[in-house]
Amino acid sequence: MDCIPKSECGCVFGDRLYGLGEEFWGDDGCTERCICKERRKAVCYRASCRAKEECGVKDGIRGCYPTSYGVCTAVGSTHYKSFDGEWFTFQGTCTYTMAEFCGNDPKLVPFKVQGKNRIRGEVKSISYISLANIEVYGHRISIHWREVGKVRVSGAEVDRFWPPGDVRLELAPDS
Repeated sequence: MDCIPKSECGCVFGDRLYGLGEEFWGDDGCTERCICKERRKAVCYRASCRAKEECGVKDGIRGCYPTSYGVCTAVGSTHYKSFDGEWFTFQGTCTYTMAEFCGNDPKLVPFKVQGKNRIRGEVKSISYISLANIEVYGHRISIHWREVGKVRVSGAEVDRFWPPGDVRLELAPDS
């Protein structure tokens, strides 16, 4: 087994080893952010969680986590509920964007949610949601009205509980 050069070793901070360049919280209250620098030294600075975040431990990792989540809903024959809780109906047949990341914060995950409507039968004034696409983490998650109960990720059918972690995807029966 070969040893790595001392210059490539990480930092020990609070009885834990961190890799070079790795950032971490230096205290239990998320008031001190640290980064492992060369020469096995951690450099720390004052920091805090952003608005609508709280300090906590998730899956063994201390961090700032959201205190609430936004929800938008698309149901049946083109009924939508926006993030502000308002309901509306949209009868178009185009592909439309329901939600999309529009910031430039590198700590947030870019995503896009698109829906597509189709005309229902012979009545051209009535449409329904035929397809939903979610783009996140480099994948395209697709839910198609013809494949009830199925979810496709980048073209391959997957268990409806994919992915684990921070993204939640729910399939609800038509009511």
